[in-house]
Amino acid sequence: MTAAPRDVGPIPAADCIWSGWYAWRPVFPSDDAGPFWLEALWHRRHPVTGRWEYRTFRSEAEKLRETSERAF
Repeated sequence: MTAAPRDVGPIPAADCIWSGWYAWRPVFPSDDAGPFWLEALWHRRHPVTGRWEYRTFRSEAEKLRETSERAF
């Protein structure tokens, strides 16, 4: 277990490990631009703050390819 803010309580260690998640609501990953919604990404509880964090773990090449394929 890790320390957490008093109002959150102890955070289970399993929640602090990145795990796959389907974004059923808009979220803003820390390693990507713009919201992700209705797609797969990774999430975890931050071990210190207790807040949920979201990441895509996409490479720069994947981000560039997705941007170039986007219809404007």
